[in-house]
Amino acid sequence: MPIYYFLVLFILSYLLTTTSAAGTTLPGCPDSCGNLTIPYPFGIQSGCHLPGFLITCNTTYSPPRAFLDTGNVPVTSINLSAGTAVVELLVARDCYAPLHLSTSILQTEFDLTGLPYTISNTRNKFTVVGCSAIALNYRYEQTNTVSYTSGCIAFCSDRSSVINGSCSGIGCCQSAIPKGLQRFNTVLQSTSNMNLTWTFNPCNLAFLIDTEEFVFDVADLANFYNRTTVPVVLDWAVGNHPTCESAATSPDYACG
Repeated sequence: MPIYYFLVLFILSYLLTTTSAAGTTLPGCPDSCGNLTIPYPFGIQSGCHLPGFLITCNTTYSPPRAFLDTGNVPVTSINLSAGTAVVELLVARDCYAPLHLSTSILQTEFDLTGLPYTISNTRNKFTVVGCSAIALNYRYEQTNTVSYTSGCIAFCSDRSSVINGSCSGIGCCQSAIPKGLQRFNTVLQSTSNMNLTWTFNPCNLAFLIDTEEFVFDVADLANFYNRTTVPVVLDWAVGNHPTCESAATSPDYACG
């Protein structure tokens, strides 16, 4: 085979690799929503995305905001090479009533059924922050059975006993989630009325969060309730391929 054939193959391979890593959008399709770049296989219009990868762009916000196909979950990042997307999920909270700090949200839920995403078990952990908090994170099946349950208890009697960076149960507790999780419910309950701890811990909290974005600080006992949502990492794959390596054999390959 003449040498120039090898050169052509090398150049084509380089171009395909760099294009895939940078992310592309189909011709005639919008490539962004507000500050978020929308690369294929994602898209915000019909014909611009693969099944399950529709992103809703809500232009009533300034700048516009991107949401999952579920309609109410904000998307803040899409990474083609890692096969991940970052979304913002609600924080469950129970606050000391006399302070009127925030409306209590004792239960939250999230459902990705039918979509090509799973909640990353390597990046996220179920987290409870508080001095009298007990919370469950579980998957409730359509057959009215519970197929996964994880719990956390966070307790402290005074601020001085809480340690920065530690989530071992004193002021903060964390537990792992299973691989392949697509839906979950969170239920939070306070074990006391917080009348002894409200001065430094006015709210008990429970949430799933990206561990690369959260390192517990004692100040979180007093201030974290101000956050209504937190970042959670989703893994995604094209078609029936669990990884980008296996997806590379498919004609609709779109991984980085």
